[in-house]
Amino acid sequence: EKVSRDLIAREVGPTDLEFQPLEPPGPEEEQESVGSVNVTLWVMTQMEANTKTQGVGRSEPNDDPQLVTPTEGRDWGTYLAGFGFSLPSLGLWKKFIPLFLAGFAFLISMVAFKAIGIL
Repeated sequence: EKVSRDLIAREVGPTDLEFQPLEPPGPEEEQESVGSVNVTLWVMTQMEANTKTQGVGRSEPNDDPQLVTPTEGRDWGTYLAGFGFSLPSLGLWKKFIPLFLAGFAFLISMVAFKAIGIL
């Protein structure tokens, strides 16, 4: 309403929005947060919005404001932690996993070649 009356863009936020589970907690359980997101809302006139066109999501043009891809919380360990399962920390050994997989695939292929009579 203020934007249409004054023709001045308004900015609301930034603020954190907390997400709650869909099921209500039991009588003795306390409400837990399942996540949060930091939000800023810009309300502007239609004329101003037409001059500041933006892409959908992170597609181009992506500059007002620029949306960056998060770097934290995007790995399998974080995903599996939501199910109560975590991957063991292998340290330097995880660098050798592709080598072990390639060796295992090579051995399986040699056994298969031997079984069909190629070797």
